[in-house]
Amino acid sequence: MKGGHGQAAAAPGLSSAQKSPVDTRTEPAAPSDLVRYIFAGGLAGVVAGVLFLGAGSRLVMRISALLNRDDRGILTENGNRIGELTVGGTLGLLLFVGLVGGLVAGTLWVIVREWLPNRDPERVVAAGVVAALLGSFLVVSSANGDFGLLEPRALHVAMFIALVGLTGSGAALLDRPAASVLRAGRKSTLIMALLLVVGGVFGVALVTQAFLSEEFCACPGPPRLALPFIGLTALATLLLWAGWLTGRADVVPAPWLRSLATAALLGACAIAGIDLIGEIREIV
Repeated sequence: MKGGHGQAAAAPGLSSAQKSPVDTRTEPAAPSDLVRYIFAGGLAGVVAGVLFLGAGSRLVMRISALLNRDDRGILTENGNRIGELTVGGTLGLLLFVGLVGGLVAGTLWVIVREWLPNRDPERVVAAGVVAALLGSFLVVSSANGDFGLLEPRALHVAMFIALVGLTGSGAALLDRPAASVLRAGRKSTLIMALLLVVGGVFGVALVTQAFLSEEFCACPGPPRLALPFIGLTALATLLLWAGWLTGRADVVPAPWLRSLATAALLGACAIAGIDLIGEIREIV
């Protein structure tokens, strides 16, 4: 198999009808199949966000409390007390950190997944690396005084970066199972389409805000230059989907489209990665 799709099978979640293993051109995909396919990717990202960013953050905070027993009771930047486990705080992490982070993760996952390896575990590893590079600036910031308060600093930075990476890997693991269990049908497709519109609007808005607004990311300066590269990757993905719907796209994306998307994705990761290295150096 090559790239994001194999030559002998149609795109995941879409119609598998094709002329021959040599002629990889598919028949036009049904819009309902594409809706289900996109929805499955977004859902995988949201669930991964709640599990890893939400619940995972609570676990990391518990580890921090055990490592910093002398600081128990001290207020963090968010107004929480170190070592204090509350229902409200846990729900806040699940809903605000997990759900909002999941919407960002789901949006980015739907944009980039076509340009990652198709086979596991390469796909899972690549998704984790891309997520860690593109999203860690949202949780690792030199402006966050908690990183100066809790020791060892390097371990705390590593744990939070790992949570972001695991969110990306989790989305890759959950994507295909989600697509396989979602039911096809007029009513279910309509519900998924409506949720996609709402989630897509919020997701794109959140991603845009994350990469442009210092207030949103609570960081000295988000990697703004990465956003145009993400937008270019999104454009390549939209072109690929349009090709599936019209039957003018091969299962394996055209070389020029793959080159464009890959270069844009690498550019976004490089810019965000350089920014992340700077933040880590400031903290550690």
